[in-house]
Amino acid sequence: MSHKGVKSRKLASSRASSSKITPKASTSAASAPSALERISQLEKKLTSSTSKNADLNPLVDLLDTFKESKKVKTKVAALNALHNAFTVLITQGKVIGKVRQQADDQADSKAEALLAVREWVKGRWSDYQALLCSLLSSPEPALAIASLTILMSLLKTNSLHLSELRNPPGYVFDAALWKRIVQALLCSPQTPTSELQAEFVNKYLNAYDDIRFYFLKSVVELGETSANMTDGFRSTTLFMLEQLTTMPTLDEHLNAFWAGEPSLKARKPKSSRQHGKKRKRGGASTAELDTSTGIFDDSDEEESDDGSKSDSKPEKVSGLHELRTLHAHRKIFSSAWRTFLATGLNEDEIKRVLIMLHRQVLPHLLEPGMLVDFLADCTDYGGTVALLALNGLFTLIARHGLEYPNFFRKLYNLLDEEALHVRYRPRFMRMLDTFLSSPLLPVAMVAAFVKRLARLSLQAPPAAIITIMPFTYNQMKRHPALMTMIHSAEVIEADAIYQDPYRPDESDPLLSGAAESSLWELASMRRHFHPSVSTLAKIFEEAFTKPNYNMEDFYDHTYTTLFETETSRPLKKAPALAGKPADEDWTYLLPSTRLASANDEEAQLALETKGDIVSQLWRFA
Repeated sequence: MSHKGVKSRKLASSRASSSKITPKASTSAASAPSALERISQLEKKLTSSTSKNADLNPLVDLLDTFKESKKVKTKVAALNALHNAFTVLITQGKVIGKVRQQADDQADSKAEALLAVREWVKGRWSDYQALLCSLLSSPEPALAIASLTILMSLLKTNSLHLSELRNPPGYVFDAALWKRIVQALLCSPQTPTSELQAEFVNKYLNAYDDIRFYFLKSVVELGETSANMTDGFRSTTLFMLEQLTTMPTLDEHLNAFWAGEPSLKARKPKSSRQHGKKRKRGGASTAELDTSTGIFDDSDEEESDDGSKSDSKPEKVSGLHELRTLHAHRKIFSSAWRTFLATGLNEDEIKRVLIMLHRQVLPHLLEPGMLVDFLADCTDYGGTVALLALNGLFTLIARHGLEYPNFFRKLYNLLDEEALHVRYRPRFMRMLDTFLSSPLLPVAMVAAFVKRLARLSLQAPPAAIITIMPFTYNQMKRHPALMTMIHSAEVIEADAIYQDPYRPDESDPLLSGAAESSLWELASMRRHFHPSVSTLAKIFEEAFTKPNYNMEDFYDHTYTTLFETETSRPLKKAPALAGKPADEDWTYLLPSTRLASANDEEAQLALETKGDIVSQLWRFA
């Protein structure tokens, strides 16, 4: 038996290890089986035999068939055949375990031969894993998804087998195979396709508690290595964290597991007497001989294919298995996010994080206050990033007792001319309405925000002004002291020039003088070109007897919705139409048409003095 390459790694019989495998007789092209038939035949050879001396060389033949084939269908068939074969080999104990000790004269030679067989099978097992992991980045969705399905199935099979090898049997997760899967998903130079990422998230990450737990654990381990801090790692990890929507909220919700059921009771430790016993050669019982595969013996300390031990630490002496406790899931979730936020996110990635932070992240953290520094840095960054960070910061203040005295000052300074033009304007206005909802806020504070919005409305698009009008109306209903901004008892002489006391350059809203000012900006909207704006501005001239506006009806307005509203509005009265003008009127409006005829001095004079009026109106360039 040689070990110099996959193609040359043919396994000789254990009884005649020195003999060479003779090549099969060549057959004619007419009688040669098709690739799919040959794959089926090789699979049957591997899965139908239970003998300890069965020929395992078809493993190499299947690997070669995959590499030599150019058809996706044939490649998938070869992968499935290898999957079925290794599933049988794992359950038979021919991949993982220790060689049984035999009590006869040839024990050493037999053990050495069986160990060589085991090492050869583990080599092919490692080759197969590497092949499947490399295919996760394949641009062909069929190959990538098939590889993911096989890998997850083998993870389940291997974990269950490792669990049976424990003494006594207990939950074990194959950490070695899982590490290769996650590295292929997150750290591959070629990012997996969106179809494969969605398949992993929907079918496994959001469906099983143990997969989610060990995925978050892998994010912590990989994120702490500087070599993994690449754009591909951050992009793929962020996508999966965004789609992670099944974090549990109660211990009872932890009931779906992929790699076996963790125990509900604590595992009792072995006594010192049991640890002190040594297994005697030839002392195996009859029952042990009957249940053994004849090749490998069950081991008390199981190992994975690369020699590293599988993850069996969760079995605790006191309490439940950590996969059964909500505290453990929230702890690893918090660690994963702390690690990921420290990987050097760019601006677009930070925006994606902030959009979901208050809804998908903060409720599941053990200590939500750990994100205070991150959110404070985002608010100092300014622009859209600062706007999006406000929601998470306010959540920490309102629900987790965070003291942040400069919150409203930062919020006020973020309300500039760009705030009403960005795509996140509806989100910002929703947050602003929430932030100012408390009736305990000082009137001067609320007046500053209302005045700032009124001043910004002079340069805002119609869709934003339509949001500002009912927003201001609701604030006045909530804080009646603001009524002096639209109805003041102070008498101003007719010839006097009004001096607005509002100071727009003041960064402190309490010192801006907005409470002594007026909302003349909104009064000017009564003559706005857009009919919806001009109509809505008249609400401040009427008595405040209407109920509060439902702001959800105004947040999402755009130019498109405003246009559709106007075009779909029923006409109560048809617009007046002018009669058909006389011919001489047409020639006056369009003197250039008369120049096309004979010499028309009158038309030439009109063209020189007044020009072609209609042609000039329609000349855009």
